[in-house]
Amino acid sequence: MTGARLAGMVAAAFAILPLAAAASDQDDALRLAARAANPSGLGTATVTLHATPAGFPSSIPLPKGTLVGSIRHDVGPVGSTANGTLWSNTLYYDVQNRDAAVKDYEDALRAAGWKHVDLDALLQRRAGVTLQIPELNAWCSPGEPRAGVTIVKPRTDDAALDVTVGLGGFNFFACSDEGATLRQQVTAATTTVAQSKSPLPAFTSTPGVTIDMTGPATDGSTTGARITSTLGAAPVFDSLARQLLAAGWAGKRVAAAEGLSSQTFTKSIDGTQYTALLTVYALDATHFIALADVSALLR
Repeated sequence: MTGARLAGMVAAAFAILPLAAAASDQDDALRLAARAANPSGLGTATVTLHATPAGFPSSIPLPKGTLVGSIRHDVGPVGSTANGTLWSNTLYYDVQNRDAAVKDYEDALRAAGWKHVDLDALLQRRAGVTLQIPELNAWCSPGEPRAGVTIVKPRTDDAALDVTVGLGGFNFFACSDEGATLRQQVTAATTTVAQSKSPLPAFTSTPGVTIDMTGPATDGSTTGARITSTLGAAPVFDSLARQLLAAGWAGKRVAAAEGLSSQTFTKSIDGTQYTALLTVYALDATHFIALADVSALLR
């Protein structure tokens, strides 16, 4: 399930029921939540209120807090994984002091021999817009069967804490036996893209302008970002344009319309002339999308 928490989903389902709802009504609400949690229809999703899913391993450390419920995703039999199926679980908590709860949970994982995975270092691309995923916090189990735990702090609710546990085929790839090699390959590949195919700078947040989500194209030719700022469209655009200028790009043509600004930049690198187009448009008063495209890439 992406983009929604179990608590809100189930609460919304029960909101349409009478206070003295019959058991069948509650069952219907849970089935509705399960279908909403699995819109792709791949396998099945099972929703459990106030408890971990059936068969959840007791060896997995869990945070302290109020367990709102959980969702288990099953994707058919595969033979060699736990219970013969591919599965993952997401547990949804409410906690009073989220930062303290996360710290206590991390301490418990570390004490149990779990290893932290630095997703920023693993996925960071030095070309284009910097990939920022501060809400993801991944850990790997110390032994077999390998398990991965990802801690997520939803931005929409300061008391919300989600924990996704993957085992078998849903094990976080960095926790697998091949994880170290794969991490090296990913790092080498993204570094190669950064160094050889994209002359764009790594855009970063500036005071008042926060880059929330970013991601470069595979070949580094296009980058994008979702930005939050209360300063307005002009300062948002200016914060990115200044970073291009600081990286040695020369500003050329400027175009602007209501809610949209763009500018062309040029730069010569090792005898190759590059042209980049920076565009920023407003989603609403405080959210913006930025796109940067560069042509004449090195081959």
